[in-house]
Amino acid sequence: MIAKVFDKAIKDYATIEDEYNNMSIETEIKRKEIKSKIEEQAKRFDEKRKRNRKLFKQIR
Repeated sequence: MIAKVFDKAIKDYATIEDEYNNMSIETEIKRKEIKSKIEEQAKRFDEKRKRNRKLFKQIR
């Protein structure tokens, strides 16, 4: 009887641990996607800034 309870508790813990690990992997993937989007936006912003700087120098 006690062995059955412990077996169930161990299985439940393993299931919860697997779900947590999967969740943390998904979170890490989302974090990387967001980081790459921010880096792309920063790169585009920097390119626009450089282009505007060149145009401003030409106007002067």
